[in-house]
Amino acid sequence: MTVAAPQVSSRPWLSIWTHPRSTYRALLDAPPRGVEWLLIMTSGFAQSMVQGYQNNIGAKGSLLLIFTMSALVGSIWGLLQYHLITGLLYLVDKWTGGRATYRELRTATAWAALPQVVVVAAWILGAAAVGRALFIDAARFSLQPSLVQLLVFLVTFACCVWSVVILIAGLAEAQRGSIGKAILTVLGAGLLLMAAALVFVLLFVGAKAAVG
Repeated sequence: MTVAAPQVSSRPWLSIWTHPRSTYRALLDAPPRGVEWLLIMTSGFAQSMVQGYQNNIGAKGSLLLIFTMSALVGSIWGLLQYHLITGLLYLVDKWTGGRATYRELRTATAWAALPQVVVVAAWILGAAAVGRALFIDAARFSLQPSLVQLLVFLVTFACCVWSVVILIAGLAEAQRGSIGKAILTVLGAGLLLMAAALVFVLLFVGAKAAVG
C-alpha cells in the first residue's frame, strides 16, 4: 500500500511544524515568498518584547508605547539579524564545501522564525490579561511571577527551541545533507558570531582606554 506524501506547499505555515524538511523542499523549489520579510520582522518584534521585559519596560511606559516601540525597533533588529545569520551560515557552508545558495539559506532562516508568530500572540494575549505587569521582571522586586507570565515564558521558550529545530531542518534541506552537518554549520556560525563580538568588545575597550 502506497502512502501519499503530505501536501505541504500550499500551507507551509502549518506543515513546517510537523514536516519541516519536506516543507522546506517545497519552499526551496518555489520562488521566494513575500511573507518571509514579515516573518523575520515578527521575530524581531518578539525578541524586542522579551528584551523589554528584561529591562522592566512595564514600569516605565504604557502598553501602547511598549508595543509600538517593540514593533519599530524589533522590525529593524529582525532585518539586521536575518542578514547577519544568513551571511554567517553561508560563509560556514562554503568553507565546509556546502552547496546551499544564499537564497536558499535566506529562505531557511526566514521560515525558522515562524514559531515567533506564536510568541508575539502569547505576549499580546498576556498583556491583555495582566496589562503592563507582564513586562516587569518580578524577581527584581523579590516577587513571584504571575501564572500568566509563567505561561507566556513557557510558550516563548518552547517556540525558541522549535525555531532552532526548524532552522536545522531547513539548513539540512538547503545543503542537501544530513542533520548532523546542519548542526555543525549552525554551531560554526555561532562561534563566528561570538568571535566577532569578542573582537568588537576588545577594540572598544582598547579605544576607550586610549582616549582615557
